[in-house]
Formats: sequence, C-alpha cells, structure tokens
Amino acid sequence: SVSGIADAAVRAKYNVIRSGGSGLSVGGEVRLPTGDDDNLLGTGETTLKPRVIGSLERDRIAVHGDLGYTFGGVSGELNYGGAVRMAATPRITIVGELAARRLQSIGRLAETTQAHPSLTGVETVRLTGVPETTYRALVLAGVKWNIAGSGILSGHLMRPFTSAGLTSRWIVALTFDHSFED
Repeated sequence: SVSGIADAAVRAKYNVIRSGGSGLSVGGEVRLPTGDDDNLLGTGETTLKPRVIGSLERDRIAVHGDLGYTFGGVSGELNYGGAVRMAATPRITIVGELAARRLQSIGRLAETTQAHPSLTGVETVRLTGVPETTYRALVLAGVKWNIAGSGILSGHLMRPFTSAGLTSRWIVALTFDHSFED
C-alpha cells in the first residue's frame, strides 16, 4: 500500500482562430516527474504533448478534431480523434466520435509455449511481452436528451475498433447530468 503525490500535469491552450462555435487552437501538456516511480506513483520521466484542436459549427451540425503527439515517457504516442454532433431537435442531440492512439513501443501480450523445466513431456503456456507498435481505437454513438431545465439524460454505445489489450465487445453508458445553480 502506497500513497503520495503522483506526476503533475501542466496544460495550456491558445485559441488561434475563433468565430462563434468554430475555431482552431494549439495547446500542450507537460507531465513533470513529481511522483515516486519506485512506488508506481509516477514514470520518473518528463513528457511533452503538443496538440492541435479544431472545430467547425454550422447551424445544427458541428465537427471537431484533435491531434497530438507525446514525446518522452514510456512510449511515443500519437493521439487523434474526431466527433460529429447534430442537434436533431431543440432537446435532442445525436453524437458520433472516434478516439484513437498509436503507441510506439508499448507492445502486446502473446502466448508462448515452452517445455516445463522439470516435468518431461509437459508444456507450459506463458504470456510474454512482444515489443511492437500498438494501435487502439474506440468509436462511440449516442443520444443526449435535455429532459427539462438543466437535466440531461445521455445514452452511448461504444465499440473498440482494435483488439489490443483488454477490450470488451460493446460498452453501454447511461448517464444523467444536472447543473445546480445558485
């Protein structure tokens, strides 16, 4: 059991172009190795992640995109995503998203079969790390319903596009959000 401060993240974003709900921004994140990496509270390395974020809104449809790359740390990582949002009615919004990442050197688990070291004729199956580029992608489709006032009921269905790592076939999320005002 361990407790303490983990790595600290410092983020900044600057709007280069802004016009209503449309715009283009640049940003970045620096992760500082403030956590104790010997006790799994940090990585022990500084990382830098520059980003570009864009949005285009017209009438009832909006398109958003995000692109970033992480330098340093455990692995170089390309992050990218996009979303489409449509206001179907004044109270119902339909959304679709893609979130993906490419990890340069994390690798994957693979089964290996080896002869047992002391039992003749017995083979053992082990999981071994295989260093290779890994891709992860997730798609999401959903509906948001403004029930009344500031109450929003959301239903989303998510599906991994890739099979790397521990993944489930389908993920269902139902949420209720409410904003309390003074």
